[in-house]
Amino acid sequence: METEVNKEDPVIDLLRELSALLSEKEEMLLELDVRIEERTDTDDLENEIVDVEEYKGRVITTKSRVHRVLQRNRENRGAAQTNS
Repeated sequence: METEVNKEDPVIDLLRELSALLSEKEEMLLELDVRIEERTDTDDLENEIVDVEEYKGRVITTKSRVHRVLQRNRENRGAAQTNS
């Protein structure tokens, strides 16, 4: 996904697809995380929380970048239609 987002001319349909997959995986990871936390000793819980926060941050960053690219694409299409 990052490779496509960083392209000069990304494939928008692919980004939409990848964004949907990322959202789905995010939900699955959050559900798994809850189950892991329920079974994790208190001593190990701090490390688990750090890991969770790290992947949440990466997911949010990636989703934000995809959203910006998709928004820019919509604006460019709107401007092209206005100029036509």
